[in-house]
Amino acid sequence: MAPHARPFVTAAQGPRSRADAPGVLGRRRSHVFFLSIARGGSKWLTRVLEIATPVKARHEYLLNQDFFNGRAADKTTGSGFRDLVQDTGAVRRLLENGWTDMRLTGDVAEVNVHLPHVLDALCELFTDATLVHLHRHPVRIVASRMSR
Repeated sequence: MAPHARPFVTAAQGPRSRADAPGVLGRRRSHVFFLSIARGGSKWLTRVLEIATPVKARHEYLLNQDFFNGRAADKTTGSGFRDLVQDTGAVRRLLENGWTDMRLTGDVAEVNVHLPHVLDALCELFTDATLVHLHRHPVRIVASRMSR
């Protein structure tokens, strides 16, 4: 785990409740990052967060905010993602730009399969963020990929 990360679920304590998670879901501005693998339910989780909570939930927005905001940028998490991950300056710039956007919107949850690859930079910039690692049974992931 990155040095600044605070786990939402710990092995010793079990799941922390919303009351134990500072700032989660509306009490004060917070950033929650859900880290998962592809086909792990990230789009579904984003929809649930948008519908059921006061949090502004985003699906794979960070690292792609220029693309999603219509600034004619290439989607950085496509074929060029491997090159992006190796360019720490570009990663940091994209995360900082996302930080600026998120700071203006209050509580934010980002569900993103690409963030585990830039975790060190993410934790340096979002020092008070809560990280939630999503897990899905490998058989279900394979089945999901095969059904696409």
